[in-house]
Amino acid sequence: MSSTDSSQWSLGAELQKVAEVNGIATALHALGLISQPQAAYHLLGGNGKWVRGGAETYIFRFQVDEKGKGLKDVIIKACVAFAPGVSLSDILNQWVQRRSLLRANGVETPHLYKHGHGVLIEEYIPHSLPEALCSATSSREELLAGLAIYTAALSKLGFAPIGPFHDLRSRGHDVVAIDFGEDLGPVGAKTERQREMFEKLAAYIRELDLNLSDTETDKLQAVFAAHFAAHEGELLH
Repeated sequence: MSSTDSSQWSLGAELQKVAEVNGIATALHALGLISQPQAAYHLLGGNGKWVRGGAETYIFRFQVDEKGKGLKDVIIKACVAFAPGVSLSDILNQWVQRRSLLRANGVETPHLYKHGHGVLIEEYIPHSLPEALCSATSSREELLAGLAIYTAALSKLGFAPIGPFHDLRSRGHDVVAIDFGEDLGPVGAKTERQREMFEKLAAYIRELDLNLSDTETDKLQAVFAAHFAAHEGELLH
């Protein structure tokens, strides 16, 4: 993980390396972080620090403030996972494939600007899911629907995650999956679709002391059932 432990590391150099261009403004434009290389912008947070993001990552957070366009909150996620005989590039590609598969099945994921050279550059998602669920300004109905869709996708695709709800985050109105590594594991780890995933969701909601109404519980089951059965016509009973 030379990019995170080298005293010579800089944010600008990292952006140019991943974008594979010269010049910070050119790199920001190539990554989709500013609208044009000539744009007026401020790059904020470049003097920050790498922090541990989990067992397999370090993360570096920064912001890009383009005049007239608003602030983009971004993280660089450096992969430090290890698997015998598997390169970092292969591991990153597996993560990207899993996030793409979940997204194709209705699950929200952070916007991915680019990946390569051992890192991903992606949108920073501001809220933990429990924070969003307990906020008076969040839509609990939308968040619960997002949770049901996420759980149904895990079940349908055969994922067998460790702590399936631990790393979920939110923009305030949705449920966003951010971890696609070993805790999620490979697609098809379970050869039979897992009805018990809904029970895990119900247990998670109880842990949060949300106290769902009967109407909310019925809607949660209905959304899960619809997405669980989307391709095979099998409903939750």
